[in-house]
Amino acid sequence: MPLTNTQLRHYDSNVLRLPADKRKEYHEQVDRLIAELSRSVRDKTEIKITRVVKAGSFAKFTILRKTSVDPVDVDIVFYISGRSIDRETLETLNDLIYDLLIKIYPNKAVEDFEIQRKAATVSFVGSGLSVDIVPERLATDMGAQEANHER
Repeated sequence: MPLTNTQLRHYDSNVLRLPADKRKEYHEQVDRLIAELSRSVRDKTEIKITRVVKAGSFAKFTILRKTSVDPVDVDIVFYISGRSIDRETLETLNDLIYDLLIKIYPNKAVEDFEIQRKAATVSFVGSGLSVDIVPERLATDMGAQEANHER
């Protein structure tokens, strides 16, 4: 039995997509995390955050509702630079972000934090939000480093 456009739109907005009030709540929660993590990086490291971008379906407002298996997944990219950035690898940056997240949220369970290959993740059990923080070097920094390395 084929579905009508009205039925598809209803399913999309009432079953699949995150409702506007939840989306607003999650954006506020992510904004608080960004502010706290940015402050911690600024106060406790020599790394400079040049830009923070909410990425993926969360940024495009196409994010889906959480399920019993899948949380609401949010990707945040921290573009970084700074004096020590040429010595830093992405792995050590992930470790640093992981450590700072644990300090920001001292009452959270250890299982709520994870280091992945290219990101540090924190999960919020109450809201069902899982946030991947991805550190990236600015392309201009990388180009300058490569130019200096070739000399």
